[in-house]
Amino acid sequence: MAATSASVSNHVPGDLREVIVDVTCDTSYPTGGYAVAPANLSSIVFADVQIPPATGHIAAWDYSASKLKLFTAQGTEVTNATNVSTVVCRIAFLGRGTS
Repeated sequence: MAATSASVSNHVPGDLREVIVDVTCDTSYPTGGYAVAPANLSSIVFADVQIPPATGHIAAWDYSASKLKLFTAQGTEVTNATNVSTVVCRIAFLGRGTS
């Protein structure tokens, strides 16, 4: 099973587009993170990842790979195939629009 994402908001601030996405993780975290492709963006300029502290994880956006990565509280990447299905991250993307 793969992580799912749902657009929360989508509007255009100036010449950039903002897309806010909720990513619900799954029962098998993939090494290297989850690929997330926000709708209507051809390139990402900025990504702000929010995750509730109660999850015990740290989340970050990997710009070079366009992936959401999860880390343990100690700062190491979550192990491959770990069940993180209770983790929901909100990402605010700012980038160039596709149309």
